[in-house]
Amino acid sequence: MTYLDKCILAIRRSRGNRAAWAVVAAAVIAVGIPSAALSASQSYPAKAHGEIKENATTGEHSVVMKQKFSYPLERVYEVLTDYKNFADYMPHTRLSEVVKEQGDDKWVKYKLVFLVWFDVHYTLKVNHQKSQQDAHISWKLESGDYFKNLKGSWKLEHLAAQEKVPAATGVVYTSIIDPKAPIPSAILNLLTKHSVYDLFTAVDERLQALSKKATEQSKPADHKPNSASPS
Repeated sequence: MTYLDKCILAIRRSRGNRAAWAVVAAAVIAVGIPSAALSASQSYPAKAHGEIKENATTGEHSVVMKQKFSYPLERVYEVLTDYKNFADYMPHTRLSEVVKEQGDDKWVKYKLVFLVWFDVHYTLKVNHQKSQQDAHISWKLESGDYFKNLKGSWKLEHLAAQEKVPAATGVVYTSIIDPKAPIPSAILNLLTKHSVYDLFTAVDERLQALSKKATEQSKPADHKPNSASPS
């Protein structure tokens, strides 16, 4: 059970607005504020690190998190756009499917489940831009009943190999979340923070699994000597 599940369970037991709490996680898991606000020359921490802010005027909450992944950009990009398999590794995701494609855009339909009994459905329009040195995946809400506003992005930067340090990928996650249901700012910030950490952990674990699989597949097959006696 994730941290967010425990919070929703507590709300259920106290007869609070459990739906509103679950919606926060749905917004975060949706793989923002423009990532241009972060310098391209920034350093990337080994573990997810960032900040959550509230816009006092609009009431929207913005998230900025960044981390360095010790894997090539192509593999990180693959994990963040493998929509048909999100249910295998993204937190709470029961369904993720591309329902429409047009140029660099894809419309992705999501179904997230929390504690078995609560479902959140929505569709995002996702734009994809990628080169050898960087990539940008941005999304905005296309349809869904729980948000006034939901948009965000993944920004990927190729980090060249240095002495004794292999090539890696710097990742910046940004998101703007504005649920329709009223949620106290302190609670919203806490849930959002933990949900983002869960998200980064899931991505890291998926990268590790793919790397292990690739290593095993690259090993030469064992050749058993022919035991048949020469005639």
